[in-house]
Amino acid sequence: MRLPRRSVRSITSLRLPSLRSSLSSNNERRECTRNTPADVEDGIELVPIERQNSPCAKQIAPCQEEKEVVPGSKLEFEISTKPLPSLPTSKWGRLSKRSRILTILAIQICIVLTIGLSLMSAKKRHTSFSPKQHSENATSSQSPNGGDTLTPLNFSAPIKRGTFALPFENVKQQSSACLAKNNQSAAWSCEPRRSIRLTLLPSSDSANITILYPESLNSTVSTYYGVQDPGVPMMNLSTTVLDPQYPDLGGAYYFKSQYTRYMLLGEDDILSALGRPTAFVLPKGTDVVSGDTVWTCKFDETSIEGYVYVLKNATNVGAKIVTSDPHNATNPIMVPWFPYMMKITEERLPDHGATAQCTKGRLLENGILAAQYDGQNQKIQLNLAQSTQDIGDAQKGDTINACRCQWLYQ
Repeated sequence: MRLPRRSVRSITSLRLPSLRSSLSSNNERRECTRNTPADVEDGIELVPIERQNSPCAKQIAPCQEEKEVVPGSKLEFEISTKPLPSLPTSKWGRLSKRSRILTILAIQICIVLTIGLSLMSAKKRHTSFSPKQHSENATSSQSPNGGDTLTPLNFSAPIKRGTFALPFENVKQQSSACLAKNNQSAAWSCEPRRSIRLTLLPSSDSANITILYPESLNSTVSTYYGVQDPGVPMMNLSTTVLDPQYPDLGGAYYFKSQYTRYMLLGEDDILSALGRPTAFVLPKGTDVVSGDTVWTCKFDETSIEGYVYVLKNATNVGAKIVTSDPHNATNPIMVPWFPYMMKITEERLPDHGATAQCTKGRLLENGILAAQYDGQNQKIQLNLAQSTQDIGDAQKGDTINACRCQWLYQ
């Protein structure tokens, strides 16, 4: 069915209904005046959106009160416009608080452990400093019979502790070449020499280091002619080497030191009554009697070194000797012989500034050896003529003109 058409002009008089609220103007004015007074700027009242309860805010067209809608508060505006914080880019920043604390504690523990281990290592090096330095000295020293150097060995063999007797009987080498005059050769002799007492003590720092202490075998021994007991301080038996002279004996504990060597000679054995030098004659190990005139020959800076072959037992191992107690002279005790093979070498290099002289003295009744003086109140002394060593031989390490005594205890 066809609908009738109307022209546009026919509907111009029609108007759309108003969108204004149907409430009365009195109600509108009452509602507007009930609200909390707001700020007025340039004649326009500013009312926040959340506080505007007036029906005017619900109208599409502004009401008659000419109110302008603005955001609520400045704080809310700043919060709404503040940018969000950026996310951490490093791994440490992304860790939780607990993980950070655990990581810091772990780092501190590692630092404490590192410091503790360093201190322990430093203490250990300090403890082993003397043996290590002793080993370096042994490595660079020359062997008594040649220019070969000692070979350190990395082994540790047990050694017996205690007090033992060591005789000086088997003389392997004897030389007085450091003395320029042959008639003075008796001032350096290797025999007679009495047995000594050796004490092997454990070190207070480490059980692997042994202290060797030589002393007189008898505490009541009388003064005797010949080589006197060595006044050597305690020495460490911590370095193990291979003796180049006797490599077949295996590894040995090595020690080396210096001391002043003394030799006692009789009056008629060194000088005539007129002071003319005669040939030195060595007495056969007799004791010095009170009132005897004695010449004490002194050699400073005499080196003494030894090898204890702990892998080779001595032939008289287990045997003992009767001697006096060093703490009680009237009490005899049994002292075992040294249980291992051992080599001891004393050596005095040619003239290098050290003293080599003989002093005249007399043995008093109280056992003291008193020096004798001349008319000018000076000690009666005889300076021994010492040999000189060629510079080339000294650089090569040769000791051709050295005085030497070597004993091998088997």
